Amino acid sequence: MNRDAKSDVSPHLDFVLRVEEEAADGRPTAVLFLNLCRLACSDVRPEDVDRKFLKILLDSLGIDRAAVLRHLPREDSHAVQNSLGFPQPARPGIEPPDPVETFYYVGDESGSGLLEDGLRRAVGARYILWVFDARSGKSLLLGNSQRETRRGFVLDESSREIAEAALELYLRVSGQRITSFRQAAAAQRLDLLFHQTSDIILVLDVDATIAYVSQSAKRILGHAPEDVVGRSAFDFVHPEDRLRFKAGFIREIESAGVSEQMEFRVGHADGSWRHFEGVTNNLLEDPAVAGMVVNARDITGRKLLEEERENLILSMGDRVKELCCMYEVASSIRGLSSQEEIFQTVAGLIPPGYQYPEIARCRVVFDEKEYVSEPFEETEWRQSSDVIVDEVRRGSVEVFYLEERPEIDEGPFRKEERDIIDGIARTIGEAVEHRQAEKDRSELQKTIEASKEAISITSFGGTMIYTNPAMDDLFGYERGELIGKSPLILSAASDPMERAKEMSKVLEKDGIWEGEYLNRRKDGTEFIGHVRVTARKDEDGKVVSYLTAQRDVTEQVRTNRQLQFSARLLEIANRHTKMKSMLEDFVDQILEFTGCSAAGVRMLDADGNIPYEAQRGSSGKFYELENPLSVNADRCMCVDVINRAVDPELACCKGLGCFYTNCAARLLEGMSEADRSRVRSICSNFGYESVALIPVCSRDKVHGLIHVADERTDALSPDTVEALHQAALLLGEAVDRILAQEAQDRAERQLEEQRALSIASDRLRSLGEMAAGIAHELNQPLVGVRGLAEHIMIGLDRGWKFPDENIREKVRLIVEQSERMTHIIDHVRVFAKEAGQPQVDRVQVNDVILSSAGLVNAQLRARGVELKFGLTEDLPFVMANPFSLEEVILNLIGNARDAIEERTNLDPVTTESEILLRTREGNGSQDGEGRRVLIEVVDRGIGISPENLPKVFDPFFTTKGPDRGTGLGLAVSRSIIEELGGTLEIRSELDQGTTATISLKAEQLDGKAPEVKRG
Repeated sequence: MNRDAKSDVSPHLDFVLRVEEEAADGRPTAVLFLNLCRLACSDVRPEDVDRKFLKILLDSLGIDRAAVLRHLPREDSHAVQNSLGFPQPARPGIEPPDPVETFYYVGDESGSGLLEDGLRRAVGARYILWVFDARSGKSLLLGNSQRETRRGFVLDESSREIAEAALELYLRVSGQRITSFRQAAAAQRLDLLFHQTSDIILVLDVDATIAYVSQSAKRILGHAPEDVVGRSAFDFVHPEDRLRFKAGFIREIESAGVSEQMEFRVGHADGSWRHFEGVTNNLLEDPAVAGMVVNARDITGRKLLEEERENLILSMGDRVKELCCMYEVASSIRGLSSQEEIFQTVAGLIPPGYQYPEIARCRVVFDEKEYVSEPFEETEWRQSSDVIVDEVRRGSVEVFYLEERPEIDEGPFRKEERDIIDGIARTIGEAVEHRQAEKDRSELQKTIEASKEAISITSFGGTMIYTNPAMDDLFGYERGELIGKSPLILSAASDPMERAKEMSKVLEKDGIWEGEYLNRRKDGTEFIGHVRVTARKDEDGKVVSYLTAQRDVTEQVRTNRQLQFSARLLEIANRHTKMKSMLEDFVDQILEFTGCSAAGVRMLDADGNIPYEAQRGSSGKFYELENPLSVNADRCMCVDVINRAVDPELACCKGLGCFYTNCAARLLEGMSEADRSRVRSICSNFGYESVALIPVCSRDKVHGLIHVADERTDALSPDTVEALHQAALLLGEAVDRILAQEAQDRAERQLEEQRALSIASDRLRSLGEMAAGIAHELNQPLVGVRGLAEHIMIGLDRGWKFPDENIREKVRLIVEQSERMTHIIDHVRVFAKEAGQPQVDRVQVNDVILSSAGLVNAQLRARGVELKFGLTEDLPFVMANPFSLEEVILNLIGNARDAIEERTNLDPVTTESEILLRTREGNGSQDGEGRRVLIEVVDRGIGISPENLPKVFDPFFTTKGPDRGTGLGLAVSRSIIEELGGTLEIRSELDQGTTATISLKAEQLDGKAPEVKRG
């Protein structure tokens, strides 16, 4: 210690210094202080430190602890026993009293306890020490205090000086415990940053006690850090170097800020001694370190070379130049800055060190790049050694002789030269490893410091030992402010401890945890971080620290949430065709997205009312009061939003016609009494503080509004209102679409009704046209019936005698013709009723054609048109409604008739007044369609122009006059045939005629009916 540097600390330090100087003589006081120093820097539990201190002090003063126990008053004896660790004697019938005081007491002038509370105060404070002795019944008081003394004895000046000095030294040394946590945190951080370095980093207290040692000590010296910390550094220094090391250590303490380099030997765990070169920096005044930092590098290899050089000089004078060369090589490796300079210098220094330097040449190869001595020539006489870096061969050192020389140990080379070249190659490899480790560590540190991600390292005990600038900036803390604090202070989770336990389970199992976490900055603002935590484990697989990297993803999460919200609303809008169900699903999604307690959608009707079409969360009373709201009779913010009358100057107005507030009560308080009297204030009356009203619009038309409410204040953020505004726009488009669809459905229903009326009209017109044919069909059997009846009546009037067989025959003929008439009437009646119905049956198309012809044949002949038939026999059955099929055939016959008559009016001479009805079997136009039955209606009428041919199946398209049809015939006919699974095609050329072809699926050979579309 430096007497001048420390004399101002305490008046007792002079004595302390004097005793230290006498320690070498083995005096008892020196032993006392050494014991106190070891105690102060040991790992003894805090509650045991002070008791042991007192024992050491009392022993040094020669006070008999047993005598103290015997002579102290009874009420004090138990406290003394507790302090000194003696067992309490058992006394029958007497319970030992609870200890009320400790045997010793150290305090300051205020009376506050120090050592008994396990506290440490700054050096220079005023302390009090009580020591009692039973022989005199008096006490010793150290320090200045007015506290009343107790029984004890006053020691002589020598004992008093010893006690005061011992106390002073103890407090000074144990005061280093103030920084114990900081040193532990710094040690863990240094351990993370330097555990791979080739050097050993130590932090020593002022008495050379080791406070920290890097993990490299285990690899280099075989000593585990936990076995070294707390011991004196002098214990590991070679006895011959110890005094020199201690002197240098003291000089460094005296010369703060000046680094001193020294060489010394350190004991290896295997009992050997290794040479180290150390640089010491005095950082005692730095509160982050509070110690002496020693950077020790293993130079055993270099020392071996130096020793070998000296030995060779003594034994072989002719080898001096070689050893000097090797020394220069080792020095160049340490001193040069770049690898290229090292390799090139080594290549030039090695040849002069060999036995025959004039013919020696050297080549250093590293990563396939060569560095050679000048001049260089490769020969067969070669000695080489591999350069190993991190257990991988990276190159070699080679020496060549240009001429043959006598064989010695290894060809022309000596065994000493083998050792030298191996040592140089090994030194090169170690130098490269060291430089690469330093470079990697530096680059890693720079990368972490410059990283945009927030990175922190947390010890296994749960305190942060490192944070990069991005981490401090993200959470709003000053640089280094988070060191020593728990990461839980950064959590905004509802139960941070429970969340931490969940993360720990995952880390213990998988070694990594990744996810989103709600964080809180220093200013109280919260954000969502994407966090990745990695557990760092030691060689035994035990977790020693946690590396955490995170970034702020609040905006990304908010955007994704809004996109998901919009996507769900879009899906609802596209899926629904009914207004009610769509609005209900919209409200459910709005409640889930906003987290509010109530939401609804009002729709404006034609009378100005805006009732809720969908509503969730509100009470029945609220709904009862709010539902009858009208834009014509009421005044409230809902009506203003519907009428687009929201004041844009309001601070709570979002713009675009939206309104929201996070404190309805405060909004109402800001209104005048007159304005409040005109407002309904139902939301506020029911306790809703946060309210948002979003108009549902499309193309400048307001359909209604979205109403969101919650009892909490500040439940609606501007981002949430913006998302609701986008939802309202989407809802407006969906409402437009559904309203348009409903209008279209109404139009289609009206069109269908009109179509049905037109079809019925066409069918009545067809029946009217068939009336003549039907009359003709009925006339023939009527004439026969009448003739037979008249003949019988004449015979009866004249008294003719008819044989019974004659009468029976005539009656039979009358019945037969009557049945024929009944059949004709029934057929017409069923045709009028059943045509167009979905019922189907097995049908022979030839029968349907003949039946149809029978209804119109007479009418056609009357108009000069002849029906011709080309019916193929034995056609397969088809599945059809015979009356619907008959209706189609009659429609096609009617069209053919009209075409023939139109052409006849233009060219009566050449027009063929025939309609051909033919049937045949064919195949489908596409593979897999199977057998088909074809019905063709052919005429040689006026034909259809090319521009009109594509339109013939359009509803209401016709080229006939208004009194000759509605234009629905072919459209209805094709619809009927397609429902039967068939097709209807029209081929026509102007002035050449028309062919209409019906194609129906034939019944399958296995008896299964073809599939038919039912109604």
